[in-house]
Amino acid sequence: SESFGARWRNQKKDVWADGDIDLSSMKAVINKVIYHNENNGYTVMSVAPKEHPTKEVTVIGTFVSPGLGEHIEVQGGTWKERGEDLQINATKIIPANPTTMSETELYLSKFFKGIGKKRAKAIVDMFGVKVFDIIENNPTALLKVPGLGSKKLEAVIQPYLEKVSARELVEFFGTHGVTSDHGLMIWRKFGENAINMIKEDPYILSAEIRGFTFREGDTLAQKLGITPTSPKAVRDGHCVLPLPHLLSECGKLLNVPPFTVYEILLKELESKESSVVLLPQTQFKIEWESDPSVSFFLTKEEESSFICKREVFEQEQGIASDLHRIMDPSEEHPLAEILKKEGEKRVLEGIIDGLSKGQEQVLKLALKEKVLVVTGGPGVGKTATVTRIMKLFEKYNLSILVCAPTGRAAIRLQELSGIPASTVHRLLECAPGFNFGRNEENPLDCKLLIVDEFSMMDLTLSHALFKALPSNILLVIVGDADQLPSVGPGNVLKDIIVSKKIKTYHQLKYFDKKKPASSIIHAAHTINQGKLPDITQTISTKPNAISPPSSDFCFVETQSADNIVNIV
Repeated sequence: SESFGARWRNQKKDVWADGDIDLSSMKAVINKVIYHNENNGYTVMSVAPKEHPTKEVTVIGTFVSPGLGEHIEVQGGTWKERGEDLQINATKIIPANPTTMSETELYLSKFFKGIGKKRAKAIVDMFGVKVFDIIENNPTALLKVPGLGSKKLEAVIQPYLEKVSARELVEFFGTHGVTSDHGLMIWRKFGENAINMIKEDPYILSAEIRGFTFREGDTLAQKLGITPTSPKAVRDGHCVLPLPHLLSECGKLLNVPPFTVYEILLKELESKESSVVLLPQTQFKIEWESDPSVSFFLTKEEESSFICKREVFEQEQGIASDLHRIMDPSEEHPLAEILKKEGEKRVLEGIIDGLSKGQEQVLKLALKEKVLVVTGGPGVGKTATVTRIMKLFEKYNLSILVCAPTGRAAIRLQELSGIPASTVHRLLECAPGFNFGRNEENPLDCKLLIVDEFSMMDLTLSHALFKALPSNILLVIVGDADQLPSVGPGNVLKDIIVSKKIKTYHQLKYFDKKKPASSIIHAAHTINQGKLPDITQTISTKPNAISPPSSDFCFVETQSADNIVNIV
């Protein structure tokens, strides 16, 4: 078929008049790195084709640690014109070593820290352009170069060898159908031992690599020789599922009979180190239709049972147990003695001034309840309410801790309350490996804990937080149950509210008569009610005539990605 370069040459003879560039496999030198994402390797760079070093081509693709002056080979992909320039969306970008003595000298002096021009010339004089093969396969041979000792040699070549290792790994996974960006993410996660680890258990990728699906892991497993009926292939599932549904769906996903999944699951359940738990239906209020493809080999008890990941089950049990412990009346409320001595009216004096009746109700609940949920949509006054609870505890010099799942939420809460706030991870003294310095043996020291944006809290973090709390505390959980649940497993805030075991105050009013509410807030509540918000407010999207919005909520429609950047 006609090469990209030939087509480009025919259309742009005046620009690319010196001859054809075969863009299906173009060798080039990197002139400029326009953008590079270290996490996934996505790269935009300007390169000079070796056949036409005075021309510039923009290349977009995945590449590990690009450097100015580096030699590459761009393979395949699509191309398009940008004026008189050419842009290639490459299928693959691979490193290419210099091919001449002068290029090799320049490359060594530029990309190997500690090797100057003189030493680079000495290395090339001794080994020629094959020096890169020697670095990768027989690096001790370089000790023959004057002034290059073993320690210096290791420091000089180690970064290069790491880069080579990453690129080889990406290349290996590429041959097995894994995209370059996922290949790079795998290398960053597992390092040089990645290939051996993935060969041992490719299904780990769906759990550890963002965006890597179970089906992709299964395809890779089969290419690596793992059969669809292997226990490795069928041991993973959702957090909680009806047993018949799990067997049926796993069979479809893995293209194996449901009975095969059933047999392996039984062996897993019999194991002392089983990663799953079989639970009776009585623990759930869920109904489902029977599936003839699995019901014929299941007992009645099995057909009405659920499968749950053991880790998830234990975390849910732990959260329920810790909340029950904190609510136990045998441990007094932090304000109990003060309330007995002074009475409710005096305790709340100067605290509830200017609050609505609903907010006053929350403050009164805070005098008696040890766990309290304050929920509602944006702009309803949740933060204003809990700020008064903080002032109440400040009034009696009782210790307060304030936290949120994210740094941004913590900073916002600190700005509004005036009390130092931190992330939950920092509060629990989180160490590498998700190990927490604060736990049941070393609990937090406070009488009031405010946790904001609780809808973002998953099971793992909620469990770690609750078990680190003392029993004589007031725990105030703040959040919007209508927001998307946490990224991790669990929907803890909603489950706590639905349980009706914990006092929950729903704040519904979202406007102040003295000050009009934000249009964003109005839009959010309108959407919550299942209605379309007002999208009549818009702005001009013409590149040279972008008008400022008349409202903080407006609808912008544009077909151009570049124009979106200009508008923002």
